[in-house]
Amino acid sequence: MLEALIIALLVWLWVIERRLNGLRESVHVLQLDVDGLRAMRSNPAASAPPELPGLPEVSSIHGADKQAAIS
Repeated sequence: MLEALIIALLVWLWVIERRLNGLRESVHVLQLDVDGLRAMRSNPAASAPPELPGLPEVSSIHGADKQAAIS
């Protein structure tokens, strides 16, 4: 009877150890994700796409077209 109790206790401890190891791995992966997000956030110039040149102003062209159409 005592042997069965010891074996059951050892199996229970083994199961608890496996669960805690899985939890530790999950926490480690989450910590790596947080560290990566902090690194991206601290250096926004490196992750931002380069600025594209803007379009030329077209309001004066549209204004000239309207004046030509009215005349």
